[in-house]
Amino acid sequence: MKILDYRVSQKPGYLAGHADIEFPTKWGIMQIFNISVLTKNGSRWVSFPQKAIKNEKGEYEYFPLVQMNEKYEQDAFQKQFFPLLDAFLMTNSGPSVHTPSSQSSTPEKVVKISEVPF
Repeated sequence: MKILDYRVSQKPGYLAGHADIEFPTKWGIMQIFNISVLTKNGSRWVSFPQKAIKNEKGEYEYFPLVQMNEKYEQDAFQKQFFPLLDAFLMTNSGPSVHTPSSQSSTPEKVVKISEVPF
């Protein structure tokens, strides 16, 4: 897996930022954009992209665009993701890491690619 970009959120709350990643699959390289990175009380977790749809009551309902079927799969993903994100943030201090309006998807420095367990 490789972190392509990270954008820090300027909104108050649990949302720390959004990451773009890529990883090898047996069909080729897959990219997932706009993964939410959330924090609360020292804990961190990711939420894959979702689509918001307004229902007949005018309330938003959220539907996943990407998901993992089992909790252990999500845990394994996060166990690999967060060390890569931490390394990315340590080595990439360019505008895309700090400015949410940046549209860059390929920083100059990248984290080493490591294998994904699927």
